[in-house]
Amino acid sequence: MEVHQQLGDQAAVYVLGALTPVERQGFESHLATCAECAAEVRSLAQVTGSLALLAPAAEPAAEVRARLL
Repeated sequence: MEVHQQLGDQAAVYVLGALTPVERQGFESHLATCAECAAEVRSLAQVTGSLALLAPAAEPAAEVRARLL
């Protein structure tokens, strides 16, 4: 299997920051030479920035809030 096929599936995991340091280093080396994966990473990065906004706001329980403050 060629390197692109092996590493191309890692784009989403890379954007989420879930690769191991060794995997991340290998993927970043691949990104430097692969316009297709670089474009996919840019596209996914736009989506992941919005993920936190999808969860409804939650108010912590009074006990939790008191402990934190």
